Parts: sequence; C-alpha cells; structure tokens
Amino acid sequence: MNVYDLDDDSGPEGQWVKLQGANGLRTFMSYAERAAFFAAHPRIAVERHCEASPKGSKAKLADMTRLDAFHLPVLSERAKAVFEPHLQGLGQWIPLDFDEAPYWLFWLTAVHDVLDIPRSELAHFRDSNRVMAIDRAAFKAEAVEHLFMWQILQLPGGFTCVADSAVALVREHRLTGFCFELLWSSKHGPLPDGLKNWERPRLTGLEDKPFDFDGFWAENGGRQAARAAP
Repeated sequence: MNVYDLDDDSGPEGQWVKLQGANGLRTFMSYAERAAFFAAHPRIAVERHCEASPKGSKAKLADMTRLDAFHLPVLSERAKAVFEPHLQGLGQWIPLDFDEAPYWLFWLTAVHDVLDIPRSELAHFRDSNRVMAIDRAAFKAEAVEHLFMWQILQLPGGFTCVADSAVALVREHRLTGFCFELLWSSKHGPLPDGLKNWERPRLTGLEDKPFDFDGFWAENGGRQAARAAP
C-alpha cells in the first residue's frame, strides 16, 4: 500500500483552469475557521483565477482543479460521480457557482491519528508543541490499511491523504488534473532523506507505464546510504 498527498496537476503551467473564490473565502484559515465558513456558505461563488488561467487563455477545464491555495479536492461532475461512492461519510460536498461548468469542493472532515511519530519528521512552533509542518511522513500500516481519503490529526488541513485506490480510479476513468505526491509506502517506509522537492515522486494516474516503486527506493535509498557513509 502507498499513501499520497492529493493535489491538482500544476504542470505544464497554464494547462488547466484554476479557480479563485469569493464570499470572503481566505486561504489562511484554521481548521475551525474553515468549518465555520463552510457551514455558513452551502454554496461558494468562484471564477477563473485571473493570473493562473484567465478567460481567453488556452487552459482547459480538468476533472480536478484548485480553489485558491486550499488543499481540498475540487471535482468536476464526472469526477464527483466516480469518487462519491467512496467518500460517503467522509465530508461534505459544497457546490461552486461557476459559469463554465459544474464543480464541487469536497470539505474533507475525516481526520485520523495515523502518523508514525518516531519515524516522521515534524516541525513545531517555538512557543508550543503544536505541529507547524510535516517534513517527512510515516504512517502506521494497520491504521491506514482500509482508509480511502483522510487528513492527519496532527495537521488537519495540511494534507489530503489518499491510498492507491484513488489513483486506480483516476487511471480507470481517465480523469484529468489530478496529482498524487508519494508520501509513504508500506513496503519501503517514508521517503528517503534529502530529496529535493522536484525529486519527490508525483503521479497523475495517466502515465503510460506504472511507477517503479522498487526502483525509486533502490536508487534513492542507495544515495542516502552513500551520503551517510563515513
């Protein structure tokens, strides 16, 4: 089993339409502030992002996109139909008022204590023990074995975690605009230390060939061992 951070496909730049919100929606909201906002706004007005994909650009509508910098799935009608049976009880669908096509934001409320703390690398705020960032994620295999999509208890809103089954759905239905950044493997563990941001594996689910997980860890694990050698 593998765990991924779900995001929208960001490349090549300008390929897919990005959205920006109205209604007073702000990116920098705490988890509680977001919950209160979504409770008060059962629909959200959105438009094309004026810089990333303005009207008149060549950007196309994808099955998944981004609303500002919120780390939450925004799905097309087609993608919603595919994912909805797997998301029962995990959150709330919020329709978006967009003049080009139907889209829904999925407000994910499933939060689980699944992080393997000793094998993870966490950054904390100086004035408290509260987690500021997760630099390297490791998971308890038995805790994520049957999960589909969830957030991490120590940093809700920081990651939208999904399992291989989400990648399989995208691949089966040829859904566009998805990006899955690999976080952890039950076979290999967390990602090797020292990876640059661009070296982290990212999948769209539409690759011609399956990703070589064993080869990735063999190459990068070897580099890690070489760096650690005296």
